[in-house]
Amino acid sequence: MRAHVRGSLLLALLARLLAPGFTASAEYVPTPILEVGKPWLEDIAYSPDGRVLATLTTDWIELLDAETFEPVARFGLGGTEIEYSPDGSEIAVFYPARPARIYDAATGTLKEEIAVGRFAHAFSPDWRRLAYSEGDIVYVWDRDAQAATATLTGDPEPGLLQVHTQNGTTTASALRVGYLAFHPDGIGLLVVSHRRTVGFWDSFSGELIRHYQIGRTWVRDIAVRHDGTEFAAFTSHGENLVWRFDDPEPTTVQAAPTLGSMWAQAYDAGGGLWLTGYDSLHRLNTDDGTISTARMRLAPPVEPHEALLPLSLTFDVSRGRVATMIEDRIAIWSVEGVRLERLVDHAWGVGSRNAASAVYVPGRGRVVTFGRATRRWDDTLGDVFQTQEFPADIDAVAATDDGTVTALQLLYEVRVYRTSTGQHLSTIGWQRGWRLAISRSGRYLAIWDHRMTIWSATNGQRLATLPTGRPQGLAFTPSGRRLVVRTEPPETLQVWDIAEKALMMTIPDGGPFAATPSGIIHIVRHRGQYEVRQVGAGAPLSVIPLPRAHLQGGTYGPIRLDPSGRYVAVRDKDATTGEPLVRFYSVTSGSLLATRVGPPDIRFTAGGDYLFTKGPNDGLALYRTEEYLNIPSHAVTPRNKALMAWGDVKRSQLLPNYPNPFNPETWIPFDLPAPGPVHIAIYDASGSTVRRLELGRIDAGVHRTRERAARWDGRDDGGEPVASGVYTYRITAPGLSDSGRMLLVK
Repeated sequence: MRAHVRGSLLLALLARLLAPGFTASAEYVPTPILEVGKPWLEDIAYSPDGRVLATLTTDWIELLDAETFEPVARFGLGGTEIEYSPDGSEIAVFYPARPARIYDAATGTLKEEIAVGRFAHAFSPDWRRLAYSEGDIVYVWDRDAQAATATLTGDPEPGLLQVHTQNGTTTASALRVGYLAFHPDGIGLLVVSHRRTVGFWDSFSGELIRHYQIGRTWVRDIAVRHDGTEFAAFTSHGENLVWRFDDPEPTTVQAAPTLGSMWAQAYDAGGGLWLTGYDSLHRLNTDDGTISTARMRLAPPVEPHEALLPLSLTFDVSRGRVATMIEDRIAIWSVEGVRLERLVDHAWGVGSRNAASAVYVPGRGRVVTFGRATRRWDDTLGDVFQTQEFPADIDAVAATDDGTVTALQLLYEVRVYRTSTGQHLSTIGWQRGWRLAISRSGRYLAIWDHRMTIWSATNGQRLATLPTGRPQGLAFTPSGRRLVVRTEPPETLQVWDIAEKALMMTIPDGGPFAATPSGIIHIVRHRGQYEVRQVGAGAPLSVIPLPRAHLQGGTYGPIRLDPSGRYVAVRDKDATTGEPLVRFYSVTSGSLLATRVGPPDIRFTAGGDYLFTKGPNDGLALYRTEEYLNIPSHAVTPRNKALMAWGDVKRSQLLPNYPNPFNPETWIPFDLPAPGPVHIAIYDASGSTVRRLELGRIDAGVHRTRERAARWDGRDDGGEPVASGVYTYRITAPGLSDSGRMLLVK
């Protein structure tokens, strides 16, 4: 945040900014470089006229144009289920821990709240009554009378108890109603609970009309045909049963074995029963038993349990379509012939997914969000320019400091990719890498799979096996020659020499750590506070208070240290409001730098120069770390002795290198607002790091001469001359993070 002030205001501002212990205001709202994705998609529903597709996320409701699938409105709170009224005038949202909310579909205005139970619920066909369950009792709420006008209880059929055993203790679940569905006449109500029967009740008198026999199982889902002639259910044994309302005995829906298991979901307007299967969708004609099938064109799963199951069927009668949720996208199918027409991808879930699954490549201006559908974004346009399908979820992600190379754990192997392009570099098979680390150069990979192994990331060759403890964290030192492993329990740091396969050092009380060019920095809880220490140093670098609130995650669960060893982030809760917040502290001084309210997860990227967290629009946002913390960036240029204490306030800056073009050496000038370590990374045209210039601690001031500017001799980290071409350089220093381009011509 920049300001231009004069006279006494300037003096007052500088006095505050330069005062010891200055803390950035909690009211400051940082602006992200880029925000991508949306919260998790929970449910979908077409409007009755088919003009709108309502999407329900964990945070809000968003309406999409049903032809273009572009957003047209956003309102309300999130939930788990969404439903349109038959006339399309209202939208209901259900969430287990909150009352049901009914919105005006045209304006998004909240009209009514109904305190329904946590489990089952169903609207009557006219939407004036709402049935809901509390345990094994069903209540029918009349919206006009604003009262429960019927109670359904006393089913004589005994329940089937669900028995659970955990840690040697066996318990039986209480009997409860799981599903409700009204008959189209608005009187009959199907009640599904843990019984061998489905109960059919009169929703006005509260009397039980009849039972429908299931067998030695219970029902997991239920659907009623629109003409009221039959209903279907999917049982816990994987069977699909269809009953005629006038016949208590069901008919089992049989499918060809090649279709695999199927789950009855809903009837369409023509009476077809739609069933979902793994990576497939089916329509059954219950009159003649014929079935139509369509399969998805995504990356095929390697194992059956990794297959995708379409969920939340909703029908667009006007266009003859059915929409389903598939993981983090929406599939649009044609009813006629059951054919997949398109996938709608708004990157749902990216905004809610753990920020550790995202990587930034500053040298190429690319953000990559890893998942089963991995997306590559341009940090200028904010658009997805590539989507890469994987056959399974990704369990772990590790990237180099500059983000150019990424290792992924999925299935039973670790794959290494060029981050910005998706180019596959190598695969290490039969590894379940619960913990991964990749060296700064991208050449070496550490994998924990019940033992620690070191691999070449370029050719997949195993280089060493180290007898470390079970790691809670691991990282290579900047040279790539040593591996730091944080074990727990006991909480120690182990430093291993990879070539010698020898344990060089063990540091007791090892908490979160950063392997930096200046040494290993780690955090220790000691005497009711956190101490930030550097291995080999005597006194702690700084002391940081513990969070005031009790948070899950153990001793070090609430605390995070950035990879460069500059910042400590501590999760906490506001003492008054209970809102989650994160406090940021300086590693060197322990001073509070900033407090940010609300972010559930903070992950540093690109060596700590940037971070990911939840953005202002509930997406995943990328920030420059210093801008997110609102650390002041000011330089003082003396005019005379009288004004030397204040001077002229100017923004820190990186200037163009000189000469440019150059051969073989060039200088990179900069103005530094405050003393501190200066790092310059140089990238080639592919975004790979070719050289890191670690200038050490530099004094504040102007660094524009050959004696004071950074010098690059045109060689890589290995000392070899680089080829002619365009190179990008990025500087990271206190109050300064910027980049430029230069041309080497031989």
